[in-house]
Amino acid sequence: MLKEMIDSQFDDVTLKFTMLYVSFRTNNKIIMTVEPRPDYLVSWINLKESKIKDPELKTRDVTGKGHHGVGDFEIKLRTEEDLFYYIRLFKQSYDEKNKQP
Repeated sequence: MLKEMIDSQFDDVTLKFTMLYVSFRTNNKIIMTVEPRPDYLVSWINLKESKIKDPELKTRDVTGKGHHGVGDFEIKLRTEEDLFYYIRLFKQSYDEKNKQP
């Protein structure tokens, strides 16, 4: 369902599969990575603290902590509601990666 939601809103996003996670990219820059777990998905959003807007405080800052994905903010996706919120966070990273210099 996540891939379909992203495909329907962002037509230039590509996927890259690794042994541990899937990265979503635009302009060869990583927007976020997702690692499947048995009961949910865990994702790392590739934004810095000063850039992320998370009004519901659903993300966890993992800066400097070891994890498999790429990004400083982790979110667990368990419900459809989580996915809709996540798409808003995804868009923030997408927009940041597509900024013109």
